[in-house]
This record gives sequence, structure tokens and C-alpha cells, in this order.
Amino acid sequence: MTMEYHSAYIMKKAKRESILNRQRRAALLAALITALGLWVALSGNFNLTLPGRDNYTGGVYVSVERGDSLWSIAGEYKPISGDTRAFMQTIAKMNGLSGTTVYEGQVLYIPQ
Repeated sequence: MTMEYHSAYIMKKAKRESILNRQRRAALLAALITALGLWVALSGNFNLTLPGRDNYTGGVYVSVERGDSLWSIAGEYKPISGDTRAFMQTIAKMNGLSGTTVYEGQVLYIPQ
């Protein structure tokens, strides 16, 4: 009888430890995901939202590559008879940029 009680106690203890280990792993994973999200949001190298993105039609989305500048992108996509400076300001405004600095990997909406 003592042996059965001891076995039951050990099995309950093992089950409790297993549950605690799963909870610890879940908490660690949640903390890592939160930390990664904060790092991405605070790094400033990503344009996570494009203001009014769903409202824009007839344009394209361009990923900024190494060496690109807002001026070079505007010059490449501007209408043939358009002014590069004015088109650059349009792109900045439509993408919620406060200046002309863009980062590699950033996605910009380019109106057509």
C-alpha cells in the first residue's frame, strides 16, 4: 500500500513539473516575441505603417534598396514631364515621411 501511494505521489509531482515547464516555456516565448516587436518598432529602420495605404490605387509599392535615396526613387518613377523635386515631396507626404531620409528595406507607395 505504501508503494502505491509513493508511485501516485511521484506521478502527480512529475505531471505538475511538466505543466510548470510548459508554462515557463510559453512565458519565455511571449517575452521573446514582445522584445522582438519592441526592437523592430523602436529601431526606426522600418516603416511599419503606410498612412492611408488602402486608399491609394494605381500606384506601386517599392522596397528601398541599399544606395537608394528619395531623390533617386522619385527620379526613376516620376512622370516624364514631371518635376523630380515636386514628385519627391508627393512621395514623402503619401508615405508619412517627415523628411527625405529613407532606409534600406523600407516600403514606399509610389503613385502613378
